[in-house]
Amino acid sequence: MKKFLVMSILMLLVVCFFSDNASARRRRHFKIIHVVYPANHYWDWDSDPIYWYPDPIDGDFYYSYTSYNNYETERSKTNTALNEIELLEKRKAESEKAKKELTKVKITESKFYKQYSTEAPAVSMAEITLKNNSNYKITAVFFRGKLITPKTGRILIDGDFKCDLPEQLEPGAENIYEIALNDFGGWAKVKVSDTTKFDVSIIGLATSDGTVYVSAFSNNDQKRLDNLKKKYID
Repeated sequence: MKKFLVMSILMLLVVCFFSDNASARRRRHFKIIHVVYPANHYWDWDSDPIYWYPDPIDGDFYYSYTSYNNYETERSKTNTALNEIELLEKRKAESEKAKKELTKVKITESKFYKQYSTEAPAVSMAEITLKNNSNYKITAVFFRGKLITPKTGRILIDGDFKCDLPEQLEPGAENIYEIALNDFGGWAKVKVSDTTKFDVSIIGLATSDGTVYVSAFSNNDQKRLDNLKKKYID
């Protein structure tokens, strides 16, 4: 009988102890369930934390059971992608504006030839005639030149080069420029005939007021922009 009483008392104490702990635990969960921590998460009943976060696009709040580290990683990726989208959009707009300005300067004639000398190796030369139809003075021009075989259409070389004009090209003026090409860029290795086509386009301009117009948005840039917008915005 004494053993039974002792056991009963011990069991009662154990039950009371665990009951108090459980009650205190519930109280702790109840108190913090509505408290938002700096990490933007709530604690739920006996479960993993629920994280609430603002969507960077529409500003609405969403919740996730993922860990806070995963959330921070995804948020960082999203912010980085949005910043890159903004930069690409800005560069695209500037490139479109530059293209319009570049069309105002015309290449009326272009020739490629080798300038030979008895005292030095042959120098690759470009002779280009420019007509300035813009309303500003031009101080430098950036070109992209291609040498193409007449029969097969094979591109022998595709390279960029620059010409710092010895004198500003005034609005409405036309002039011929002889430009020594960088033979280290591969021009020296090209053997051409009189029928080889020299295709030249203008990819950039510098004006007397310090403005530079450059068409610098490629097809790869557009693909990158489309992919980012599809993943993070659309």
